[in-house]
Amino acid sequence: MNWKNLTLFLFALLGLNTFSSHARKNVKHGYEIKVHFEQEVPDASIALAKYFGKGYPTVYKVDNAEVKNGKSATFKSDDSILGGFYMILFNENRYFAEIVLNDGDNFEIHIDTLDFPRNNRFKNSPENNDYLDFIKEMGKVSQAQKLLQKDLETAKSETDSNRIYEKLDMETKKINDYRKAYIQKKPNTFLANAYKALLSVEVPEGKHYLEDGITEDSTYAYRYYKRHFWDGFDFKDERLIHSPILDTKLEEYFTRVVMPIPDSIIFEADKLLEKPEQDKELFKYTLHYLTKFAEESNVMGMDEVFVYLVENYHMQGKAYWMDDELLEKFVKRAQQIAPNVVGKEAQDIIVNDAFTLKEQSLHDFDAEETILLFWNPTCNACLKEIPKLKKLYDEELKAKGVKVFTIVFGGDLEKIQKQIIESKIEEWNNHVITKDVQKIQDAFDAYQTPRMFFLGKNKVIEGKRLSSEGFMDFYNIYKKKKNRIHN
Repeated sequence: MNWKNLTLFLFALLGLNTFSSHARKNVKHGYEIKVHFEQEVPDASIALAKYFGKGYPTVYKVDNAEVKNGKSATFKSDDSILGGFYMILFNENRYFAEIVLNDGDNFEIHIDTLDFPRNNRFKNSPENNDYLDFIKEMGKVSQAQKLLQKDLETAKSETDSNRIYEKLDMETKKINDYRKAYIQKKPNTFLANAYKALLSVEVPEGKHYLEDGITEDSTYAYRYYKRHFWDGFDFKDERLIHSPILDTKLEEYFTRVVMPIPDSIIFEADKLLEKPEQDKELFKYTLHYLTKFAEESNVMGMDEVFVYLVENYHMQGKAYWMDDELLEKFVKRAQQIAPNVVGKEAQDIIVNDAFTLKEQSLHDFDAEETILLFWNPTCNACLKEIPKLKKLYDEELKAKGVKVFTIVFGGDLEKIQKQIIESKIEEWNNHVITKDVQKIQDAFDAYQTPRMFFLGKNKVIEGKRLSSEGFMDFYNIYKKKKNRIHN
């Protein structure tokens, strides 16, 4: 089967040179690494660094060593370390040589600065030599893939493209086969664990049917791929944290595999966080990634995931690495967001009509569907958004019975009224705030403007952080969803 849609993912995995070997038992702790450069380097000292979940250049220095005569240096420590994939930084940190490092290791590395890593040599380190063998094999595959990619750019027909894709699949298979052979040959090594984590999911070929035995299951490949995505990753092996494998797989899983729906993300996050809970470093990185992913996502409703993670993990004492100050920031942010996540009834607020100053309750506002817009007369983005929303309202939304409820932050009352008139939005329900400004900002996390919400029946928040551009796509999906529920 030719999985074209998985090609980019497979290429990404091929690019991960992140392997380490099994920590030896009954040997001294720490390490001693003698470094020899075939050509002189300009450094007075060089650095030893490690990955932590993420790829280069996000690395962390753990040691320094003085360079003698421009050609030799020794890293040495008696402190116990967690094995993994490390690197030696040289030439003023512009270059690095990746190495496998385990607790108690004592070996030499000869670095050819003109042709590395291909011409590097190790003494007393079989795992590093295994790693170099793999790098050489991967170099051959990479070169072949580059040539095939060029052929793909000039392919003249779909038949030619399919033929090239088949060859690309064959090159990918070479790497998978290499890894599988190594896993069988040295199954108890950390390098084997790394290979397992990088093996691509092989979906069974052939047709697959639903329970009736007649209807072909069009989602089988996706569901199989998703179900087996984490099979090869050993969450009991904490040394995997010292490689970029975890970050790459998390990124792939939560941006390309799992549906971008809060309930789905929360379900998968819980399942995933159960796996490494006893392995602190892997758990730490996984929770950190998921929390950041949810907080920074532009997908509507993903803030619900952020609130869930903070409430069920951080506030339950599971973010063990955070000090009180940092934890308090997360908790405070979650508390700001929690009242206005999608699916919750909007908090009722009391504001004043922009012209009569008569008090108006949001919940008493008579509308089945409401656009709630926070804006500021001095905000350039607001002044650009309002004409677009007015056009959309006049051409589409008014006929559908949607009403607009605006709340203006700041500004002189006369200037606000003038802006409303100039913008020709007197038909909208425009309001100002005469009290409890902070309370209203907190209720809707409305610290920046413009901020647009869509409220359905009973003032339930159905959409947030919306804009006139793309609003109708959201609205049509919302109406289809509601119609399915009612029918």
